[in-house]
Amino acid sequence: MKYKIFIACITLLALICGAAAFSTKDSEAISIGVISPLTGDVAYWGESARAGWNLAVKDLSSEGIKVNIIAEDGGLDPAKALSAAQKLVNIDGVKALYVEFNPASISVSSFLKDKEVVEIYDATPVSPLALSGNFFKTYLNYKESCATAAEVLKERGFARIGMLKMNLEHGDLCVKGVASVFGDGVMVEPYNQGTTDFRTALSKLAAAKAEVVFHSSFQPETLISLEQMRTLGMKQQFVALSETFTPDVASDKKRLIEGAITFGLPSVSPELVARMSAGGAIVDENAAALAYLHVMQLGRALYSCDSDITCVRDRLASSPAFPEAGFQGFFARVARFDTLLGEWSDGSFKEIVR
Repeated sequence: MKYKIFIACITLLALICGAAAFSTKDSEAISIGVISPLTGDVAYWGESARAGWNLAVKDLSSEGIKVNIIAEDGGLDPAKALSAAQKLVNIDGVKALYVEFNPASISVSSFLKDKEVVEIYDATPVSPLALSGNFFKTYLNYKESCATAAEVLKERGFARIGMLKMNLEHGDLCVKGVASVFGDGVMVEPYNQGTTDFRTALSKLAAAKAEVVFHSSFQPETLISLEQMRTLGMKQQFVALSETFTPDVASDKKRLIEGAITFGLPSVSPELVARMSAGGAIVDENAAALAYLHVMQLGRALYSCDSDITCVRDRLASSPAFPEAGFQGFFARVARFDTLLGEWSDGSFKEIVR
């Protein structure tokens, strides 16, 4: 009798411990680190992304997947972004990172290259992909997108192309894309991040009889160059990244941006925009949509794989298309999007259909 009671107690204890272990595992939230520009000149992008990842957390919760986002401000400072990555990995113990913008993606990827951490970086550089098979790139294929915009210029009869090129990888990629259409005769004026005076470079392009000023860069540098170009009386065709002309810019600077040609990510579905905007207006729909999409992907992969990095990586590689954000899938760890071309005409954006 005592033996039976003993066995019953042992069995009951095992069931209780097993239930407790299951309950603990089931209730643990998956932590995902985010490094985004939450302050500074491009904070509008980071704050828009926040709306996207907040919705992703809510939607994942409805699937029974609890996710905790640990967000860090990377600004446009590689040192700040690196410090954030070190904190997220070494202190917070995250197994996945979503990292935004060119300077951050380079420094963070260099730190992560020998870590068992999966990274999706939202930026133009392709060089981080060579550092680790755990890295995935999202955003435009910059060389291809700049070439697509250049093809429109060629179709419209332009032949002499001038470019302002920031000394970061995205600038080099864009120059290669434009040169693939116009050849080695493209006139390039390089500059460093944070430059606020483009008048000398613009004057050189004007003197060389450039018909186009092609400038794909961060919003502050792009807008300053356009304003100075017009102040100098230059009437050349201006080409820029579409995200430069956020709603406030489109409203306040209608005359300045009139006639500009833009290229960028495809449009986000109105339904997704409405859901992401439920907590307040978002400035950049693409920033929000990318954050939503990739946090959803990371959360599901980490949950189904129990954070096994090889499994997570394979799961991400086979991610299905997400038409609501124009995402066609990862190909060789690079997200595929079509390029949306447009032109500002009569105070509004008009898509260029080819």
